[in-house]
Amino acid sequence: MILGKIRLITEWDMLGNNKQEIANVNNSLVQQANGDINNYGLGYNDVKEICRDVLRQELAIVTKEATNTLNQEISTFENQFINRLEKLENPHVIDKLKTPKLQFVLHDTMKEFAKTDNLDTKEELVELLIERLKINEHSTEQILIDDAIKIIPKLSLAASYFLGALTQRKVASQGYAFIVNDSLKTQAALYEHLDELTNLDILYLKKTNLICN
Repeated sequence: MILGKIRLITEWDMLGNNKQEIANVNNSLVQQANGDINNYGLGYNDVKEICRDVLRQELAIVTKEATNTLNQEISTFENQFINRLEKLENPHVIDKLKTPKLQFVLHDTMKEFAKTDNLDTKEELVELLIERLKINEHSTEQILIDDAIKIIPKLSLAASYFLGALTQRKVASQGYAFIVNDSLKTQAALYEHLDELTNLDILYLKKTNLICN
């Protein structure tokens, strides 16, 4: 995964010890609490339906051949997305997909997912959407993630690594060198593609305010 891309990670409180999440055979999420089983929220089949619905317009405007490809991309996204949803400690966040705001974010994520051929970028988009579900609304993290979903697929590999290298230098210069030192071998990968960086990459990064003049 491209190390230069920004991933925002937030922590969520664990559910109480007297509760246990399980999934029934119908792909609907259920909660077991004090011996009682209660259905709540969206199930994974509901998530699949929402994914199809938010891209229904795109399916209607592309050619038949392109529709087949787009359907394959949607299916791949659904599988990756649901696989990550299953690992969430707090499945209640899935219910955010009922809201128009999150459906717009889902739409943008799926469009960018379908448009890119880069597997790392596809994985990063799914991870960003998961983080977007977990964070509070009207927060700085929300704004950053919403922007990142649209910007990341437009960055070249060299530009992504360049941003990562700049970030690591800034972290080290601010007195957090131990963070960099703990993963020097991994961080070295950031510099592998910097010789491919072009003036056009720099201009684009400046235009999108990812770096300052």
